[in-house]
Amino acid sequence: MTTILIVDDSLFVQESLKEELFKIDKDLVVLCAKNPVEAEKILKEYIIDLMLLDVKMPIKSGNIFLKEIRSLSYYSDLPIVMLTSITEKALILELAKLGIDGYVVKNNLANIRDKIEKFIKNPSEINRLKQFSRVSEFISLKDRWFQQLFDLLYDGDYSSLDMDVLEELNRGLKVVNKSYKLSNLENDLRIRILAGAIFLKKQKPIFVWQEYSFIEKLKEKVIGLLLGFYLYVILKGIYETEMYSLIITYILNLFIIGEYCGRLKYDVEILSQLIKKQFLLFYKMFLQNCPIKMPNFFEDLQRKSVKEILFMIEDVSSNLFPDNPFELSVEKGFNNKFEEMHQIILKEIYKNI
Repeated sequence: MTTILIVDDSLFVQESLKEELFKIDKDLVVLCAKNPVEAEKILKEYIIDLMLLDVKMPIKSGNIFLKEIRSLSYYSDLPIVMLTSITEKALILELAKLGIDGYVVKNNLANIRDKIEKFIKNPSEINRLKQFSRVSEFISLKDRWFQQLFDLLYDGDYSSLDMDVLEELNRGLKVVNKSYKLSNLENDLRIRILAGAIFLKKQKPIFVWQEYSFIEKLKEKVIGLLLGFYLYVILKGIYETEMYSLIITYILNLFIIGEYCGRLKYDVEILSQLIKKQFLLFYKMFLQNCPIKMPNFFEDLQRKSVKEILFMIEDVSSNLFPDNPFELSVEKGFNNKFEEMHQIILKEIYKNI
């Protein structure tokens, strides 16, 4: 679904543009701002596929706002078409130097289709990805549910959890092993993983895109990966906290891809393709933009030992949830799998947590 932002101080121009835009595509999302200050607030919340920007406005001119926008890497690929009342050659040349993708004369809006239809019919995926790194609630850890999950798994920090959630975690942990107490969470990587799986199974996240059916499947997939990782740590051990952090960050990345698809109204087929083919792109985006400084693990993902862990936990996840449509693009060919007995144990754990 294509989203257009109109920035113009005239309500008449806004309504006239909407009328012309819906002739091109009745399913467009059209947002309006009467000045650049309002536009900036919208840009912090939405991924914009095309901006129609007036040249002359109060508070701040379109020229200045255009220069500011183009100075930010998030918007280097955002198509911007200027709205002008005049066609002075000097003005057009000045705007072209600032990086516009065209201009429309306001008294001839009926011809706007020729200027912008290509941006509506074929929105830029690169533009969307760049903006997503800014607006994402998950990457920035603004979403409370995702922040809690991140703290729980990454740092072993459960201070932000409500008492009823803590009680649920304790009950689940005791079922698996009575000696596991939540107070040990920060000291034992196994408990962090198991607590994260319990948290996911018990909690109902409230996303802005919660109407999408793939949310539960994403949760299911992550739970499977976490239980596979839990089994790996128990049997083989993870003694490097960096290795642990790398795997956890990789697993959490599933939700970030899900958020991206939810915001853009992508279906489960596109989501599956992104998980399979673009996982590392989102992973890198997470590392670069998360407010908590995480070590750059990107190169480590190419190590054979890391690929082997990912392959094994993917194998566990696929066995626990055989109907799950999501498959990671993990390199195949490793012979070191878990025994069937271990898979059965994990199924019992999942039933009881």
